[in-house]
Amino acid sequence: MNRAVDGVEVVCCFMTPEYQDSINCKNELQYATAKKKHIIPCIIGDKQNKQWKPTDWLEFLTTGLDYIDLQEESDSNIRSKAEELMNRITNQSSTPSQYSLVNAIKNKYLKEDKIKRILNEEDTFSIEQSYINLAIVNIKEQHDSKILGTYEEIYGNKTPINIEQIFQKSKDPIKKVLVLGRPGIGKSTFCQYVTYRWAKGELWSCYEVIVLIDLLKLTGTRYPATKLYTAVDLVKREYASFRDLSDEEKKSFQQKFNNKNVLWILDGYDELPSNIPEQLKQCLNDIRDKQNHILTSSSYDIAISHDVKMEIIGFANDNIPMYVKQFFHQIEGELTNALSQGQQLLDFLYSNRSIWRVIRIPVNLELICRIWANRNWLETKALTMTALYDEFILWLCRRRFAKGNQNQEQMPKEAVYKQFDKELQFLERLAFKAMQNDKIILPSNLLQKTGTETGWYVNEHSQVLQMGILKPYDNKSFGSQIETTKQYCFIHPSYQELFAARHLLKTLKSSSNIEATHFINHNKYNQRFRLMFVFAAGLLAQCDYQSCTDTFWTTIQQEPIDLIGLQHFQLLTECIDELGDSNVFEGRLNLLKNLCSSFNRFLNMKANVIKDNVIAILAKTQNIPHNALVQNSLAQLLLISDERTKCRILNLIAQFPVLQPTEKLFFELVRQLQDASSSVRAGACTALGNISGNAVTKQLTDGLINALRDNNSDIRIAACEALGKLGEKAVTDKVIAGLIKALGAKDQYVQTTACKVLAKLGEKVTTNLVTGGVIHALAVDKNYIVRINACEVLGNLAEKAPTSEVLAALVNALRDQASGVKRTVQKALVKLGEKAITNEVITDLLKALHDEDSSFRSGSCEVLGSMGEKALTEEVIAGLNEARRDKNPLIRIKACEVLGKVDKKVVGDEVLTTLVDVLDDKGEWIRRCACEALGKIGEKAATKDVLDALMKALRDEDSGVRKNAGEALGKIGEKTSSTKIIDGLNNALRNRELTDQDIASSILADLGKKAAMNEVIASLINALRDTCYSVRKNACKALGNIGEKAVTAEVIAALINALSDADSLVTGDARQALAKLSKKAPTNELITSLSNALGHADKRVRNSACLVLREIGEKAATKEAITALINALGDEDTDVQSSACYALNTFGEKAATNELIAGLIEALGNKDSDVQRNACFIISWIGDKAGTNEMIAALNNALGNEDKFVGMYASKALGKIGEKAATAEVIAYLVNALIDKDSENREQACKALGNMGEKATTNEVLTALVSALCDKSKYVRKSACEALGKLGKKAATNRVLLGLINALRVNKNYDMCIREEACKALGNMGEKAATDEVLTGLVEALHDKKYDMDIREKVCETLGKIGGKAATEDVLGALTDAIRDKDSNEHAGKKACQTLMKFGGKAVTDKVITDLLNSLYDKDLRYFVEKEAWEVVVRLGEVANTNQVIVCLVKGFLDKLNSENDSYMSRALAGVMNSYAAIKNLDDNTIVKLEQCLKQCVTIELTTMPRDQFIKVFLETRNNAWIPLLTYTALLQNVAVTVIDNKITIYNGKDVTERQVMEPGVLDVFAENRPLYTHIALIPVITSDFDSNQALSGKE
Repeated sequence: MNRAVDGVEVVCCFMTPEYQDSINCKNELQYATAKKKHIIPCIIGDKQNKQWKPTDWLEFLTTGLDYIDLQEESDSNIRSKAEELMNRITNQSSTPSQYSLVNAIKNKYLKEDKIKRILNEEDTFSIEQSYINLAIVNIKEQHDSKILGTYEEIYGNKTPINIEQIFQKSKDPIKKVLVLGRPGIGKSTFCQYVTYRWAKGELWSCYEVIVLIDLLKLTGTRYPATKLYTAVDLVKREYASFRDLSDEEKKSFQQKFNNKNVLWILDGYDELPSNIPEQLKQCLNDIRDKQNHILTSSSYDIAISHDVKMEIIGFANDNIPMYVKQFFHQIEGELTNALSQGQQLLDFLYSNRSIWRVIRIPVNLELICRIWANRNWLETKALTMTALYDEFILWLCRRRFAKGNQNQEQMPKEAVYKQFDKELQFLERLAFKAMQNDKIILPSNLLQKTGTETGWYVNEHSQVLQMGILKPYDNKSFGSQIETTKQYCFIHPSYQELFAARHLLKTLKSSSNIEATHFINHNKYNQRFRLMFVFAAGLLAQCDYQSCTDTFWTTIQQEPIDLIGLQHFQLLTECIDELGDSNVFEGRLNLLKNLCSSFNRFLNMKANVIKDNVIAILAKTQNIPHNALVQNSLAQLLLISDERTKCRILNLIAQFPVLQPTEKLFFELVRQLQDASSSVRAGACTALGNISGNAVTKQLTDGLINALRDNNSDIRIAACEALGKLGEKAVTDKVIAGLIKALGAKDQYVQTTACKVLAKLGEKVTTNLVTGGVIHALAVDKNYIVRINACEVLGNLAEKAPTSEVLAALVNALRDQASGVKRTVQKALVKLGEKAITNEVITDLLKALHDEDSSFRSGSCEVLGSMGEKALTEEVIAGLNEARRDKNPLIRIKACEVLGKVDKKVVGDEVLTTLVDVLDDKGEWIRRCACEALGKIGEKAATKDVLDALMKALRDEDSGVRKNAGEALGKIGEKTSSTKIIDGLNNALRNRELTDQDIASSILADLGKKAAMNEVIASLINALRDTCYSVRKNACKALGNIGEKAVTAEVIAALINALSDADSLVTGDARQALAKLSKKAPTNELITSLSNALGHADKRVRNSACLVLREIGEKAATKEAITALINALGDEDTDVQSSACYALNTFGEKAATNELIAGLIEALGNKDSDVQRNACFIISWIGDKAGTNEMIAALNNALGNEDKFVGMYASKALGKIGEKAATAEVIAYLVNALIDKDSENREQACKALGNMGEKATTNEVLTALVSALCDKSKYVRKSACEALGKLGKKAATNRVLLGLINALRVNKNYDMCIREEACKALGNMGEKAATDEVLTGLVEALHDKKYDMDIREKVCETLGKIGGKAATEDVLGALTDAIRDKDSNEHAGKKACQTLMKFGGKAVTDKVITDLLNSLYDKDLRYFVEKEAWEVVVRLGEVANTNQVIVCLVKGFLDKLNSENDSYMSRALAGVMNSYAAIKNLDDNTIVKLEQCLKQCVTIELTTMPRDQFIKVFLETRNNAWIPLLTYTALLQNVAVTVIDNKITIYNGKDVTERQVMEPGVLDVFAENRPLYTHIALIPVITSDFDSNQALSGKE
């Protein structure tokens, strides 16, 4: 077998499952791969499994190779594929095919082009068709708990971001993104999708390779402990395990790895083995710490730091209709009227928001699509979330029956559940236990414990996995194999919560219900369990659970009750809403009454955050809005509320599901259309648009028609939109007339909205009322704007359904007198394209080509072009041919463009002749267009006449014509012989016929890339020897533009030879060509040639070689090149020296190699001073990377060089190296240089000493630098300041500080830049600069108005750096003066504010706070300073350890509060209350005033204040005055507070805090002081004397 392989060049493997299973086949193909034979894989596949693909060893060996697909058995396919196979065998060269690891990885990703359905993995669809972008959102805070989120986190609205943009959020150069998501949400699908799109070149092309690693596979079995694995080993094992990677491939990948050009996707961090194999740890750590990566995890408890955290939360709103349409489109063959069924499902989902929220979960959306056809929900007005999940579970159970071939279609739900009773009981108890233990990943011991309690063990029964509700966590599939050591999870956490709710209710109705009531009492306000309680309320509607209804509701409403009220309001609202219309709970109406009353009270509070919270609670409900009591309560509020509250209520009604309003609410909504406030009127229109079609009356339509005439355009727009939403029932003659009139409104947005609404109504209304009305308006309305917009409406209607009536009206409008109407018709016809093709339309368009209006003629050409090839009949071509002689150049252009669209297969001589004639047109735009059209026609245009005409066009006076002609020649030359074109171009260049010679090189390059490459390159090399410089010049450009294909020994030699061309333009283009080639393919051959060129006799060649090596950069840093460049530093030509310098510097920017360092040390010992100086320059640029002992010694020697410039540059180089160079000899030399006669030497010595760090802070150095502060040269003085600043705290001696203060003071010797550097130096010395003399000097400078106003800004910065020790009374006073100073620049005031914030608690004095508040009340205070001053008040309040800030704020707050400063004052109050020390000692009077202040604030938010802040204060002080303030702040923060016995509990979302109080009676004060708004009925009893009018009035 091996001998057979040895004797062939090509091996064809015919891949089938049997081939893959054969040991001999495996050995043969592995041997062929090892011998580097050409392998052509042919896939025959598996007749039984059409989805079969090679896996394991066969996949690895053929990854990256092009398959020949023989799976389709048709004769035509077999013949064509056989021909392809023979051609490929024939065309294989004798050179072994080169394997590409990157291409292999790409091909693997491209093969993963199928998405598996969640519930049936055998059902797959193309990733292009099935994948909808999952919504990825920014995570504000990392979750603490392993249970993934609360009800709001799962079902709340999220704003998706584009996948392409996730790296833009990262500020770090190394991109680290953490992508979190619950099990089953789509993390692995996300990984598959992004790698697939990268492989297609559609995503993240900035990375040369993306490596996806399944972390579950990183085990000791797959990676034996025989060595420490590297990133290369990891990639080889996962992507090329059956192939030996060449050293070149390994080196190539390692280089990509080192250059951070690899993006790693690490999927399943939580699946990583708990004990990572020791041999893999370093490799993984390197990737996580130093490489760009995306890490996915189901666990939110991730300790690794990531600068960007994202969460996959399921489908975004826009994804849902896309998914549904695709799903039903894919099952058209299985389901009758599939597309219609899909639309019905969407209509149902749009009308039910609670269901809409849960179908964002992928598994739920798939489930509802699957079972929709089997369940008629169209008549179900209020399907609850619980009922939907019950249907899901029932379907999964029925599916399990179907797998067992059991007849289940007629089996009732009760019988199905009875069959699965044991499994369901197990799942219920398991879910509840997991919830109690805060788990979503279920460990094996929890399953075993549950099995013991239920008597049903998962390892003995496989049905539970086969149901599809529970799945192995570490297995992506729903396999049936049970392993007792495995971890499991529910298909989504919401299913876990449903089963937990079922268990809770079953326990509640059992004899041992104490456990359940205890659980409810302690967790009903814990957001983590909210969904479970909502499910429990929904389950009560089912007969199985109705017996525990009273117990459940009594427990929910009995003590412990939320003392604050809002969380209790939310719990009851959500539970009552989930109960739906069920009458199982007798107290429902009484409870709704109290909820309405509480809603009224919450809405009458001033704080926006309270109003917004309560509105948000009701806005999410599905069933409550349909209740008459609730609707009448809202109507009453509309009657009595102020403008802002009315707007909020109207906005709430607009968010409700479609309403059938009560008479009272309907009347009140219509009445609001007459309100004095335009905001209210607009809100009323929007709310009325949400009314059910059955409630549409003449009163409503008349009100909205009247609103269409409102003076306010926003109201007219809202009225249009409302009529559109009301749909068919709102369509009357008057409504249509009103909307048509709106088409002529002055406001463009009103016109556009009316257009859209009419088009929308035209689609929905079956009668001809809308279309007929619009057609009539188009025909007779005198207002041409109405007619224009009528055309727009008809055009939109025709796009969906181009009826003959609509098309006839549009064609008739082509004869309208108004040009705007005719142009609008043409735009509509352009949109319609082929749909508009009728004989009548074509005839009218051809007539229009002769119209007097030139824009109309142009538009007709455009319409004909939009209709495509079908419209380009002989008659039309003749008409266009005539139009190309039109007087108007624009029409001639349009005619050419349309002619260019003629089908290439049928294009005739007539079209070509026409376009060639047009190339002589006087208009340059027309000639451009003709060139472009010929280029589109391609090889059919490769006639002598066309080529001659295009060559002539290359000499056109217009650059655009020349450019288009060049591009056309390039496109024509791709498919035809390029020699003719090349010869023509060269002849034109020789004869100097080409005005734009760059066009020629561009054409030649394009031909080299796309056409016969060898032929083109040979012609270009030959052209480099041409006698005409233009030919040589363009040959150079063309070779450079061709790219890596042109990197051959012949090309390199020819281009290097061209560097010595007599013409400087040729040498310049030759150099640029070499630079371009070197960037794309920096081969050793090219670098060697360039290194040799540095010894060329011609200085231009040497200089150019240096410049090209510089362009290549560090890749050219070979020993050979470095040696040649070092020698060039002493070149006789200064340009060569300079270019060599820059080239070597480029080598050292990223990596100072040993070769480079050695070369530079050698250069320092060169006798040529030019070489020495240049070497010093390069070392300066490289900096500390060059700081080896040998280098420092060489530089030290150079300090005493006879050439003073060598010494000076050596000094500079040592300074750039920094602390490494700080030897005693070097420092002594630099100190001595400070008294050198040459000021440049002194300046350089200062700079060098500043870079030496701590070793340079000797008395001698500091004394010398202080002396330099008085140097005659201002540059030396400035450099001395900079040096002292860099030396920092270690240099802060009294003498230095005094010297810097003197430099800061106004003096003729110290100009502005020196004063600023002195100031900066003092700041760098930190608190050591906080001496009386320094602070006095800084205060003086703060008052400096005469000489340098900008110095005050620098002084403020310096004081901030010195810190709290600078916070003396004088300094604080000077800073507050700077804030108030109107003469000072604005930046100084802002910096003064920032400095006070840096002082922190040291700045908290009565005077500072009073001065700040007084300045804030000053109307003349500048805006940006005012913003910063408020920030100071907030910050000082947060850090204050006394109550000074809060007392001052409260004192001035009530008198000064207004709408303009409400937000600032609110933030200030919120900030100061963050400090526990600042509030705990407040007296009763201040506490009362503080509560009053908070209740006056509209924009107050306490998001940063600890939730238990005031509870801690109360428990420490035992002062009952805190209770009202405590309850109001808790209300602002939306937390719940309960008291049970001697324990107080705070519920903040899913975070629960408990505090024990051992002293009896202390907590009784909470119940005694319960706020009025918490009085929601505790006992759910409906009284006989219940008065709904009293409920509406909101009275007790």
